[in-house]
Amino acid sequence: MHGIDYPQYERISGTSAGTTTILDRKGNFHRLFIPVSKTGTATFYDNASGTSSDTLLFEINNSIAGSVNPTKEIGLRVKNGLTVVTGGTTDFLVIYE
Repeated sequence: MHGIDYPQYERISGTSAGTTTILDRKGNFHRLFIPVSKTGTATFYDNASGTSSDTLLFEINNSIAGSVNPTKEIGLRVKNGLTVVTGGTTDFLVIYE
């Protein structure tokens, strides 16, 4: 089936700061799945590089992690890509296409 994009996922997990480019082109950021409480932060950018001058989408921290419903609907169309910059202990799934 050519021309049809299906949602994909990227697991972001670690114990130190890092930058992960999830998508390097236009796409859809569907949702986050955060299964357990963590102490880190995750800052999402609409860009394929994740620098502080990029378009900031939002930031999460341990205040929403491990909640009763660990799935957070995002529903954003990204124009330039999707990059996450993490700090601390993180573990979550990003669902995108």
